[in-house]
Amino acid sequence: MIAKAQEASRKDFGDILDKAENKGQVYKVAKQIKRKNKDVVGVSCVKDKQGRLVTEEAKIRMVWKEYFEELLYEEFDWKKDNLEHIRVVPGEGEEITFEEVKVAITKAKTGKAPGLNGVVGEMLKAAGDVGIQWMTDLCNAVVSEGRIPADWKKSWMVSKGNALECGSYRGIKLLDQVMKVLERVVERRVRDRVNIDSMQFGFRRGRGTTDAIFIVRQMQEKFLAKKQEVWMAFVDLEKAFDRVPREVVWWALRKMKVDEWLVRVIQAMYEEVSTAVKLGEKESCAFPVRVGLHQGSVLSPLLFIIIL
Repeated sequence: MIAKAQEASRKDFGDILDKAENKGQVYKVAKQIKRKNKDVVGVSCVKDKQGRLVTEEAKIRMVWKEYFEELLYEEFDWKKDNLEHIRVVPGEGEEITFEEVKVAITKAKTGKAPGLNGVVGEMLKAAGDVGIQWMTDLCNAVVSEGRIPADWKKSWMVSKGNALECGSYRGIKLLDQVMKVLERVVERRVRDRVNIDSMQFGFRRGRGTTDAIFIVRQMQEKFLAKKQEVWMAFVDLEKAFDRVPREVVWWALRKMKVDEWLVRVIQAMYEEVSTAVKLGEKESCAFPVRVGLHQGSVLSPLLFIIIL
């Protein structure tokens, strides 16, 4: 069955190339498929909504913009009335300390792409104590004012995945590296306050998905040894990060009794945000992001398991 499916896929792809207006792109298409798991830095072709192969650079950017604009607008179906009323945990914003910011900057990964302002983790580390103090003052200003700098609201969208199908890509936002320092501080504060179920594996220290797989294998072997049936259920949430309703995020944080000032800081990171698809050195026009968690954000994995 696998061989038949592969043969059918090859024939479909051959038909697409035959029908393509620009047949001189075949070699570029093959090279792009070979690099399908690398970051998209200048693709040669992509399929549009009608399944046609698009090879012109300007049209490729338009296809990506339309895909992500639609994806980042659509929510999962849910009813607002189903959310029970949660009492807000009062409290003034707590001061972010020099040591917290120092630890957050130390954890910043090197070699990562910058956001729109061009600042990378290496710059923050090289700034020393002066840079740490500057970041501490900036983070405390965000906490007291309840809003983030305008530059932090913008991002670039790059992708990983199948070379031709937009839907097979995992879009990742290149967020501001300075904002990620604040995200790490907030992530540590939230993680210390919430009680995550012990059965949650993934995005937790000492409870990775490898550990979960090991447990499942052990259960399977024990049931087979006793000649008993074991049933497992697997649920695949399509584009789960990208479709989480924002109101559910705030509700889940309050449900876990996270301090209101922390909720307000996280909300500020999602207010009036926009992104643009970046291909090579060029980008599409920006469009608003109204739903979902930021792919590539330090804070998103924790928020997602809190919601679950």
